[in-house]
Amino acid sequence: MSSRSRALPPALAALGVAALVSLPGQARADSPYAISGGLFMSLSFGQQLAFGLGADLRATALLNTGRPSRAGEMGLGPFAQATWLNFSAGRFAAGIHGGSDLSDDFSDTPYSIDGELGWTYRTRYDDALPGQHGFHVGVMSAVFSPVALDVSARAAIPLSGEPFVPEGTFGLGLRVTPPFGVRSEMIDGRPLRTAEGVVLPPALALGPAAVRPARLDRATRAALAGAWLDSARAECGSIPAFLALARDLAA
Repeated sequence: MSSRSRALPPALAALGVAALVSLPGQARADSPYAISGGLFMSLSFGQQLAFGLGADLRATALLNTGRPSRAGEMGLGPFAQATWLNFSAGRFAAGIHGGSDLSDDFSDTPYSIDGELGWTYRTRYDDALPGQHGFHVGVMSAVFSPVALDVSARAAIPLSGEPFVPEGTFGLGLRVTPPFGVRSEMIDGRPLRTAEGVVLPPALALGPAAVRPARLDRATRAALAGAWLDSARAECGSIPAFLALARDLAA
């Protein structure tokens, strides 16, 4: 085993520890950033079939969607990964990631999609497979309930050395927090749920609102109006839910 390969387990452990200790003790739903770390197993193919154990750490600058929860949150930021391949070589990757939470405010299981683009380096396997730099591209989907389970597909395209054979990797891992932040625990009402989903009342417009001086730009006003409308519909939708509960208790 080469000196670089012997140094990989401590580096992998250090990245895993960093992924855990860097997470905030109490996540804030209104924070403009999110930090997510996790551990994963992988299977690589291409130059050589390899089993991997790895750690992933990513930070995300969040783009405010105007919703009261993290549902639909988008963001981008840096990521770093380290993987121990066949207990003899290592792969390191770093770059930029970006994506979005795809769930809505009433989803019981938040899920997201996240793309990756950057640089990667694999250490030497043997004389036939020396170390190589490469171009990293990947996609990861995470489901959070109650811990984040992520599924990933990644590719490494060699940019140096021989052989010029791209490597593909499929991974499965666990994350401590979702990539796009912890969703707010605030609940706007408790809408009635049926087999078809959440039942919400329709919204009716009674006429033009009074004209007032515009202190906010149009996009911000629209986002706030949408959030207030969602909250009002959820509160109104809780009335039949409580009536149904009272009926069941009286039965």
